[in-house]
Amino acid sequence: MEAKPQKTQSGLAWTAQDGTQVEKKRLFADEIRAEKAAVKLFNMALHIQESLEALIIEAEERIEHVRQAYLKRKGPDKVDDDHTEKGFTFYSFNRDIKIEKIVSVTTGYKEEDVALSKGYFEEYLSGFVNIESSGTQILKELVLSAFTTRRGKFDYKKLDQLLEYKEKITNEVFQKAITLLEEAKFNNKPKAYYNIYFRNEEGTYEAINLKLSGVN
Repeated sequence: MEAKPQKTQSGLAWTAQDGTQVEKKRLFADEIRAEKAAVKLFNMALHIQESLEALIIEAEERIEHVRQAYLKRKGPDKVDDDHTEKGFTFYSFNRDIKIEKIVSVTTGYKEEDVALSKGYFEEYLSGFVNIESSGTQILKELVLSAFTTRRGKFDYKKLDQLLEYKEKITNEVFQKAITLLEEAKFNNKPKAYYNIYFRNEEGTYEAINLKLSGVN
């Protein structure tokens, strides 16, 4: 459901969650205050969200204009290159303002392939009678922690670490596990982040805070 501006309830009867009408005189003072405060804050937040969405559109358009002009001057042969996964930074003329676009490409794993590879890793490790003396204790701990986290999910960073063993262990079962893990990995859609800075009295750049949690 699309979020829309809300109106504070008024009148002699207010509508409850289940649709029933409740006489205002039966409401507690905190319920009346909560209604007014919730609607006020919601509408303010919705307005800010719309402004941020407009800022992102404007930032992308203007950054691209500056980037194109910059490349035409500095590297004409690069103008037509695909820059969708590349960031860009520029400054105001006196360098008091810094505009930064950062592109982040995160990876993910197909869970069914990861679960299958886990079985092959475990099969490989089960072949050692005394795993401590075999020199694979670190690998065992990595496998256990990569496939079993507190929240019951895979640890993607540690799965990446397991892939680094590809050239170190030639065992057939282990290589099956690695192959499945490689095939399970994929790149998510690139996501762009925009940062706007100003230069303070000390000459360092401070970010304009665009996150609710960091305002106060």
